[in-house]
Amino acid sequence: METPTISYSNKVKNLGRFFAQTEKGAYTFAVADDELLQQNINQNLLQLAANQNSKLAVVNIKELATKDKAPIAALRHYINEQNDIDGLIITNLYGLLISKEYPDFLTQLNFVREALLKLNLPILFWINHEMIPLLSRQAKDLYAQRHNFNLYFTETANRNNELQADQHIAIERSKAVPNKQQYESRLKLLFKQLEKAVANGEDKVDIANDIVIEILDVYRQLPLMNPAFLRLFEEYEEYLDKTDASTNFTIAFGLEEANKLNKAASYYEVSLELYSSLAKTNPQSYLPDVAATLNNLGNLQCDKNELDKAEKSYLEALEIRRQLAEVNPQSYLPSVAMTLNNLGNLQYKKNESDKAEKSFLEALKAYRKLAEVNPQSYLPSVAMSLNNLGILQSDKNEFDKAEKSFLEALKAYRKLAEVYSQTYLPNVADTLNNLGLFQSAKNDFDKAEKSFLEALEAYRKLAKVNPKSYLPDLAMTLNNFGILKCDKNEFDKAEKSYLEALEIRQQLAKTNPSSFEIILADTYINLSQFFRYDKPKPSQSLQHAKAAAALYAKYAATVPHAKKWLQKAEANIKHWEEQNKS
Repeated sequence: METPTISYSNKVKNLGRFFAQTEKGAYTFAVADDELLQQNINQNLLQLAANQNSKLAVVNIKELATKDKAPIAALRHYINEQNDIDGLIITNLYGLLISKEYPDFLTQLNFVREALLKLNLPILFWINHEMIPLLSRQAKDLYAQRHNFNLYFTETANRNNELQADQHIAIERSKAVPNKQQYESRLKLLFKQLEKAVANGEDKVDIANDIVIEILDVYRQLPLMNPAFLRLFEEYEEYLDKTDASTNFTIAFGLEEANKLNKAASYYEVSLELYSSLAKTNPQSYLPDVAATLNNLGNLQCDKNELDKAEKSYLEALEIRRQLAEVNPQSYLPSVAMTLNNLGNLQYKKNESDKAEKSFLEALKAYRKLAEVNPQSYLPSVAMSLNNLGILQSDKNEFDKAEKSFLEALKAYRKLAEVYSQTYLPNVADTLNNLGLFQSAKNDFDKAEKSFLEALEAYRKLAKVNPKSYLPDLAMTLNNFGILKCDKNEFDKAEKSYLEALEIRQQLAKTNPSSFEIILADTYINLSQFFRYDKPKPSQSLQHAKAAAALYAKYAATVPHAKKWLQKAEANIKHWEEQNKS
């Protein structure tokens, strides 16, 4: 039985509804021969679930099965361990069958169909066309009791299908953020305009600069839409007007959010040049845009460890914004506070603690003032400033002040996350990680472990849906958790955390070296120290010290942190080389 002919995006929508609305304890089948298409749809479903604060798990049944556990037993064991999932997507049934290791698997699956229902989870099975007659013969009862008709995806994975699915996901995601009606209605109108323009064969240059750039502007403001932004941008890149300052800014912002830092920098620089030229003849209209571009360029330069360039950008932006706020504080005080906060982060990174504290305190004062009038808009910024201030106070051993700052920030973020989980769960996780570091410094190891574990749980959930954005945070917290486990003399657990962090950071550094090589070096030096003092393995300590030194040396001239830890790496290398000589 095939479903009536419906569009790709509607089929994805139907699968999303199956997980969101179906009573627990049901299963259905989706049919696609293209494995890449299956993977793309699974990502769409994970994103849709995240919009509903739900968690789906994707399980490759062939990889799950082991010599010790047959597929059904392995699946039961997996589900028992994953007690926080709201739905299950099972892939590679066909791969398991053709491996011939479990020729009676479908018959076994048929026998346990009632047990599947008792799992109280909606389950999606991916199959291909060849499996339909096999299911009809070998798992007849299972197949007959499925929740609904099969959904047939006869398409192959292609950009047009992905763009369609992105539109549905964007609409759903817009419902989970503040000002949701504004985003939702704007997107619906833009998508209708785009569909009509494409159908009428309008010029792609007009479509790109009248409609697509507006959609990109919304995508960049919605959480977890970086992949969608990149797909739409790449589809229309050649048609976008590169002589328009606003277009360059929107593109740069979206690329920066998607971690395409070098390309983003080039667009910011063009935008800055164009806005600066416009501001010469019309400063009242364009100086705010010059400042906004400088501020964002500073953020990007800071991420690339170009600290002197970033400081210059921030100071120029701050000077302009202070001038604007003198005339119109209601409109521009938030911008002054934002740049002060960014400048404080930079000064902290440069080990200029007193300057950083001054910047953070001024930003916090401004945000508190703004939040008194408009708490919905500025409470998140108060929490952010408190979090940053807490980190600084902890480093200065001002523990009472730091604890007060962290707990106030965490309370605010938890309150915000109750309403907008998707938007503020990352902030809850960040603050928990920082609180864990602070508690470790106070030797409150049990409290620290609790904070880190909650942060790890949140980051793992976020990274499943958006790995590019949240894998760096997951690795950071794993690294911190490893340090804590060392402090508690739980060395096997420490090693496991360090190695998981190392694997993630190695992958990140391959794709974006300027942003991730220093933190990769941090994990190398932690492992070098670990294998020198905690769990002695001379060859591994030396190996990791050399890897750390090679990376730190690239940045030691401009980044104080790299210079400091290069000395530690070199000391470890010298120690082991002398040991080897004796």
